[in-house]
Amino acid sequence: MGTQQDPQWAVRDGDWKLLHNPLQSKKGELDPDQFMLVNVKRDVSETVNEAAHHP
Repeated sequence: MGTQQDPQWAVRDGDWKLLHNPLQSKKGELDPDQFMLVNVKRDVSETVNEAAHHP
């Protein structure tokens, strides 16, 4: 679980879900690896990060 300064969050729009995990990034940097975009209709277990294909 993240701290209040670096909260973890998720946003959903239709079949798409964007997750943010600051624990995977270096402090103070916006690291693309800390974001995960999944299509929950195609990937129910949320294991495939499609962020690189859908910027």
